[in-house]
Amino acid sequence: MKLTVIFGIIVIMIVIASCVPATQINDFKSCVNAGNPVMESYPRKCVANGEVFVEELDKPLLGGCGTVTPGYNDECCANVNKDVPHPACAGEWKWNFEKNICEYVCTTPTADIPKAVLYKEENQMKRILCEEDSDCTFEKLQGTYSELDLPSCSAQLFCKEGICMYSC
Repeated sequence: MKLTVIFGIIVIMIVIASCVPATQINDFKSCVNAGNPVMESYPRKCVANGEVFVEELDKPLLGGCGTVTPGYNDECCANVNKDVPHPACAGEWKWNFEKNICEYVCTTPTADIPKAVLYKEENQMKRILCEEDSDCTFEKLQGTYSELDLPSCSAQLFCKEGICMYSC
């Protein structure tokens, strides 16, 4: 009799345990919450059941790309700025440790190529938009933007395709 009761309890426990749904892993957050390993990359990746889930980010980590795992700063800059076209030259986004910002680094000669006038906002370099050449004077830009990246040459400023540009 006791053996039958114990056996019955074990069967009931197995049936109840099999009715509890398994944790569904369908995104990065559920993968992490299930206790799976997280790769230290930018963005972070989590692996579960042979599938890789990538963390979706709206903006860079607090402190910008300077706070990610060492060695991933440039990858962070490239990801954060992937939709930011750079009309001045062909190149890539790199982390500048001295300025603590992502910067676009040209990989092609740029002597005669017009370059965008940039300003710093929230640790990112941004282009200055314009409608006509008069929007791009040194006086107007210096009075409007606090952290300008102005050319060191005697540049001519002009509006091209809606962006303040300069050439040396």
